[in-house]
Amino acid sequence: MGHKVFRTLAKNPEIRGFAGTAGSGFASGNRILSNDAVIEVLKDVLGIQNIYVGSARQDTAVAGATASEGFIWDQASIFMGILRGSDAIVQKSGNVKGMPVAALNLQFSDMVAGQYDSLDRTRRYVYAEEVNKFHAVDSTLGRIITAVVN
Repeated sequence: MGHKVFRTLAKNPEIRGFAGTAGSGFASGNRILSNDAVIEVLKDVLGIQNIYVGSARQDTAVAGATASEGFIWDQASIFMGILRGSDAIVQKSGNVKGMPVAALNLQFSDMVAGQYDSLDRTRRYVYAEEVNKFHAVDSTLGRIITAVVN
């Protein structure tokens, strides 16, 4: 889920009510739950083992301008689906085994870091990159809920 959805859940009185008792201070006043507490509540209430929050950012500013970070993951969406698969099944053609999944992250290269100097030797650029492709496999095994938070 997006970071904005996640932090909105941390402020929600119903979610706070699941974390401990009212006497313990979790659900009282304007307390906001920590990230770990929200994840534990969601795991317990929804029965979902893996909950991930998309909170990575990237610099979206024009080169040379002041940094302007923006979230990579959509802030108002939730994805729910099967990403780990289940028991492998043998396909009808060939000896290929597959698992039912909604989407895959195909990683073509690991994280690679490097550096280079500008032509006039006044700046040094440092970078890191990895190459991935996110591919939808079976849309019936996952759903994206959009416009969760306005």
